[in-house]
Amino acid sequence: MNTKEETRRLWQLCFDDSEDFVNLYFEHRFTESVNHYLEHDGRLVAALQAIPYDMTMGCRSLVPMAYVSGACTHPDYRCQGWMRRLLAQAHRSMYTQGRYFSTLIPAQEGLKVYYARSGYVSCFHRTVEKIVINRYERPVDNFPPVLTFSELTGKELMEDSPVYTFLNERWTAWPCCVLHDADDLQVICQDLLLDGGGGLQVWENGCRAGVAFWVPDEEGGCRVKELVLAEGYHADNVLTQLGHYLQVDRVVGYHPAAGAGLESGMARVVAVEAALEHYARQHPTYSGWVGVTGDDEILENNGWYRLEAGNCHRLGQTGEGDKIPSGEGRCFTIPLLTDWLLEAYHPYLSLMLD
Repeated sequence: MNTKEETRRLWQLCFDDSEDFVNLYFEHRFTESVNHYLEHDGRLVAALQAIPYDMTMGCRSLVPMAYVSGACTHPDYRCQGWMRRLLAQAHRSMYTQGRYFSTLIPAQEGLKVYYARSGYVSCFHRTVEKIVINRYERPVDNFPPVLTFSELTGKELMEDSPVYTFLNERWTAWPCCVLHDADDLQVICQDLLLDGGGGLQVWENGCRAGVAFWVPDEEGGCRVKELVLAEGYHADNVLTQLGHYLQVDRVVGYHPAAGAGLESGMARVVAVEAALEHYARQHPTYSGWVGVTGDDEILENNGWYRLEAGNCHRLGQTGEGDKIPSGEGRCFTIPLLTDWLLEAYHPYLSLMLD
C-alpha cells in the first residue's frame, strides 16, 4: 500500500480543501516519518501527521514539541475509537522522540471535548483586534506616523534573511510561542497566496516596523492571521493603515495575548519528566512534590516528582488515593499538569495551516 497516496485520498474524503492546497501540503508538509495511520481489512481508516516544531518555554529557552495536523477517520469507521487509538500511538512516538508536548487546533468547537479525552487542554490564546475603516472621515494621512507596505516574497524568508531574523527574534522573545523555520514560513506564504492573501512588510521611513500575514475574508475585508511588530508600534494603528493599503473597510487582526483571550489551540504534555525538569530549571526557587496520575497512554509518566533548587527527581509510581510522600505538593492529571506548566507563559500558536 502506498501510504502517502492512501492518506491523501482519505484527506480529500474528509476535508473540503482545494486541490492546490492538498498538493502544497503533500509536497511540502507530508513525510512518511511524521505520518501515523491505522489499517483495517487492508484499508487505511485513520491518519494524522505529527509535525515537529520548537516552542519557547520561558527565558528564550526552547523545548521540542509536535503539532497534530490532518487528523481524520474514514466515515465508515467513525465513532469506533480509531482516532483515540491513533492519537495514543502518536503520543507514544512523540514520547520516544523526546518531544515534551503535543499541540493541535480543533477544526470545530465540539472537538475540544473529544480531544480532552486524550489529555488535551485549551491553553493557547490570542488577542483579536477588529478595525472598521471609514476612509472618508479618517483618511490614512491622519495617522502619525505614516507607514508604507511592501509585498513579502519567498526569497525574503530565507534563513538568516533580515525578515526571518526579525520574525524569529520577536517570536523567541515571547515566553511561550511555537516557532516557524524559514522553510515553514515559505510554505505558509504559498498557502496565503492560494487564498488571495500574502505577506507584507511594514515600514516607517525605511525602517522595519513589522510583518503581517493576511488573507481576504468572505465579506470583502481581510484577516491578518499574524501581526509581528517592532517595539513601540501599536496594532490598532498598523491594522488601520494596512486596511487603507489593501483598500478594505474591515480588518481583523490576531496577535499574542498577555492574559485571557480567544482560545486558539490545545496542548498535551507527553514527556512529563522532561517537561518538569525544564520547569524546575526555569523556577529554581520552587520546592515541592508533583504527582502525576491517570495517563493510560504513557504509563511512564505516572509518578511522584520532587522539584527543588532547579532540579527534578523522580521518586516512583503513583496510585489512586496516594498521598504526597512528604512536604507540600499536588497530584495532577495530564490536562491539569499541562495547564499548570504552561499557563503562566501565555502560550501562543499561529500560522499552522489550520
